[in-house]
Amino acid sequence: MKKALNLYFSLLTAILSVIGCSDKKKGNAHILSKQDSMVNADTSFLADKNFIYKNTRNTKDIKFTAKLSNGKIYTDTTYKTAFVELTESQRIQLIAPFVAKEMRMDETYVKGYMLAYFISKQNKIAEFQPVIIEIIGNDYSSLILIVLDKNNKPVDGLNLENGNQGNYVNIDDSLTRHDKACYSYLDNDVVTKYEIIETNYKDAAKKDIIIDSNVFVSTISQIGKITTKQVVKAHFKKAK
Repeated sequence: MKKALNLYFSLLTAILSVIGCSDKKKGNAHILSKQDSMVNADTSFLADKNFIYKNTRNTKDIKFTAKLSNGKIYTDTTYKTAFVELTESQRIQLIAPFVAKEMRMDETYVKGYMLAYFISKQNKIAEFQPVIIEIIGNDYSSLILIVLDKNNKPVDGLNLENGNQGNYVNIDDSLTRHDKACYSYLDNDVVTKYEIIETNYKDAAKKDIIIDSNVFVSTISQIGKITTKQVVKAHFKKAK
């Protein structure tokens, strides 16, 4: 979780330094379009060289580090191997349907206010191609799995790590929520996701800290659709 939070804030800083305040939408779109002209993604975005990782089994194995001077993310602090950024048209094609479902945002948000990077190309399931993409926006950072059909159109998607609000949320004046752990194991058509969430009263001396431990199992069907069921739901107080 720490890697995702650090990556989110680093790249958010880079984004804000470029696009400025949110009321300059027209100017922001122009700037991001200019960035698109400089990215090095292939016309065929499923080319193997666009993905640093192949058939990732554990999202904890994926490493990120951000470089503020150019807004790119790399595999490590040597800054030698950069992840390939999605172009504007690729973000709209691949990310917009997922974001519309997950966050109820339209493609305007994806086009002008999000960054996305190709991470891993997974093994095919029947005729469907799953890919893992890192997406970053305002109060959002997530590794997602997108299932593509033979025409490279998204059929379904799944959040593998993090999500809306990153991993720290002020629920109200008295409560905060920390996503202490969130990661997924991938085994061909089965994805097992683990979450540990800590809910803390700001007046911690008088209130117990609550821990929620959740496990979800998702299955990618032979028609590319993802079904998810929760197999563990534990709720308990943290010992002081």
